[in-house]
Amino acid sequence: TLWSFGQNVDGQLGHPDRLDRLTPEQIERFRGIPLKQISCGSRQTSVLTMKGTVHSWGWLLEKKEAAEFSVQMPIDYSSQFQLTPGKTVSSLHA
Repeated sequence: TLWSFGQNVDGQLGHPDRLDRLTPEQIERFRGIPLKQISCGSRQTSVLTMKGTVHSWGWLLEKKEAAEFSVQMPIDYSSQFQLTPGKTVSSLHA
């Protein structure tokens, strides 16, 4: 179970809106999904599931090429991605 609260200008709390939360609220999309790690910045959040899948939302960087990141854009929905097929992500860092 994942809960969040605080300022939500960029959708960084993981709820389907941009409303600020004064008290913790459960992020429904992660109900029942075992999580291994959570990494938060001031404008984005990423989680790593026990299966090695990374979910990110908030103010993210748009991936332009394999190892190059540029062009900032708001993403206020969960954007799921997996790195190189056949490999598992083991940790996150904001």
